Amino acid sequence: MELEVFIDWCKKPEQLIIFIAMWYDFAEADFPLWLSPSVDRIDPNLGYTVDNIQWLVFAENCEKNHKDPITHKMMKEEYA
Repeated sequence: MELEVFIDWCKKPEQLIIFIAMWYDFAEADFPLWLSPSVDRIDPNLGYTVDNIQWLVFAENCEKNHKDPITHKMMKEEYA
């Protein structure tokens, strides 16, 4: 996605409301990384497009990468 397209997406009122609320929580908690706003791909198999992105806090975005895309349950990791 081109930067200009991303900036236009960010300027949409519904996106600004979400981002500002997330930023407020992030700032109130003294800026912990896990609460920082991040851009998430809704479907990780697709690219970054305006139809496939959303705001998530960093912790949710990381957690999402460890969930089964069908059941949305945490995948068990096996340790050797």
